[in-house]
Amino acid sequence: MTTLIKAARVQYHAAQPLLDDPSDSRAIEPEDKACSVSRSSSIEQLRAERDAVELEALRASLAQSQKANEEHEAQLQRRIASAYESGFAEGEAVERARTVAETNARDTALRSGIDAAVKQFGTQLQTLEELCAAIALAALQRVIGNPSTRATLVRETVRHHLAQLTAASILAVDVSRDDFTADTDASDLLGPTADKGIALNVSPTLKGGECRIDLSLGALDASLDVQLARIRTALLEATA
Repeated sequence: MTTLIKAARVQYHAAQPLLDDPSDSRAIEPEDKACSVSRSSSIEQLRAERDAVELEALRASLAQSQKANEEHEAQLQRRIASAYESGFAEGEAVERARTVAETNARDTALRSGIDAAVKQFGTQLQTLEELCAAIALAALQRVIGNPSTRATLVRETVRHHLAQLTAASILAVDVSRDDFTADTDASDLLGPTADKGIALNVSPTLKGGECRIDLSLGALDASLDVQLARIRTALLEATA
């Protein structure tokens, strides 16, 4: 007949399985608890070491990220400053060019306006000069053509020419009888040169206003028409 042994608990050990008797359970239980505590401590230590490594890696990564962010921020600030300076310089150059262009345009317009005004004034002045010359000639013609004033003009003309000449070179003065009806009327023609031996002739062949001064080297035509022609030529040349 076979005998059966009943155990209250079966426990496996690393070395060999043991069949525990209920009477030996108090002796084995403290050793099992110590092993469990030791394994738990090891696991916790490993976890702590792993967490420390990960934390240090995170700290290093955070430091690198922070450094990179600072470098990026500094670079961004440099780019902003450079862009601002470039934009300011470009804007200043554009504004300067615009100001210079506007100033040149105003100067050109002002010069153009001045030139136009001067040209217009010159045209008006030319017209005015021509008008003055025409008025002067008309006035002279009216005065010279007036018989009542012609003798006076002849007298003044003769005296003017005699004052410009050397008395020794003057031989005679011939005037028209139309201007001087008698020799006594022309007696004062010679003026200061009357005592220089200059002959005074009132000629019937000369027309009114005509006057001739005979000189030792030729003759001088001092007629009013000749004087008027000279004045007309001078005025036309001046207004040309």
